[in-house]
Amino acid sequence: MLEITDSRSISADPVLTPLEDFASVQASARDMKVALPHVAAGGGTVNFAGCPLKVVLTPVTYHRAPPTCDTDTDCTIRHVPGDVAHTSAHAPGVPGESKCSN
Repeated sequence: MLEITDSRSISADPVLTPLEDFASVQASARDMKVALPHVAAGGGTVNFAGCPLKVVLTPVTYHRAPPTCDTDTDCTIRHVPGDVAHTSAHAPGVPGESKCSN
């Protein structure tokens, strides 16, 4: 496919796997690899894609890794206005550590 795009002067690059992407010069130069502690890593860290927008006055900060499946369900449901059906149907005590403050 790249031969076709090159022969027609169309700019294109191969699609990289996450490991190839994190190892690329572009990802490194743009600080796109963010390593955060995660339960899935058994006490270690997991790499995530960072925010592509780089704003000098308000830089992105990362407080925690994405939750595991169902970790924040109760917290999210409590913040859906008027959604009574889900609050009564979902059992309390989902796995993981929820950081819901209210």
